[in-house]
Amino acid sequence: MNDAEKAGAWQRLWATGAEDSFGQSMGEPPASAHWTRWFADLPQGASVLDLACGSGALLRRFLASNQDAQAHCHGVDLVPESPTWLGTLRPAQRDRVDFTGSVSVTRLPFDDACFDAVVSQFGIEYADLSLAIPEAVRVLRPSGRLGLLMHHQASRPVALARVELEHAAWLQNSGWLRAAFQMCTAMALTSHIAGRQELNSSPDWARVRYDYDSLTRQVQSRAAASSCPDLLWDAQNWMTQAFRVSATEGLRRDSALLKRLLN
Repeated sequence: MNDAEKAGAWQRLWATGAEDSFGQSMGEPPASAHWTRWFADLPQGASVLDLACGSGALLRRFLASNQDAQAHCHGVDLVPESPTWLGTLRPAQRDRVDFTGSVSVTRLPFDDACFDAVVSQFGIEYADLSLAIPEAVRVLRPSGRLGLLMHHQASRPVALARVELEHAAWLQNSGWLRAAFQMCTAMALTSHIAGRQELNSSPDWARVRYDYDSLTRQVQSRAAASSCPDLLWDAQNWMTQAFRVSATEGLRRDSALLKRLLN
């Protein structure tokens, strides 16, 4: 997934009104007390950079925790649009926070040693840390502070992500995606008389349907036995929609996406 695709995925989440990466407001997060102390202890007039700031949870916490009118926090994120709540701030508060979109934390648009503190909450971990950490250190002043909150390897989100990666690899390597692409081709043939005649007369298409159904039963069995089956159910539901589109509009956008997944 490239940066534009990642930005699109996060942008769709923030468009739902989500306040954090969990997809919903969870009230007062457990880390709030940590960040309240962290921001309150910053030196006078501190300049703070928030990496992969998302909807601006740490920007909010900075404003609530640090009363120094000269202190400033700058958030950056892959998503191009700034958090909408920034537009509701009073001028005095708005002057203390900035946002720059379409920024990868592996390529920061800032000079060396220009921030007193660099922070990130469940954001930088989605980047290549071998590139992102050196960038964070580069823009940090020698006496600056680095505060990164990430999911540890034994945490539930990381464990679930491992399971989903295994599911994704299985979908790609089991032949299910290839069988689904062939089914899309078959569904496109149902949109005209000659195509339907071909489907009825050729045993090859019956084999295509048999292979897809057999592999889909494996998808369902795998999902039933999984602690995190969402990706498998989503893949099956998305494929059902792709078949419907193929039957009415022919092989178009869905076919191109499937070919990309297969390659």
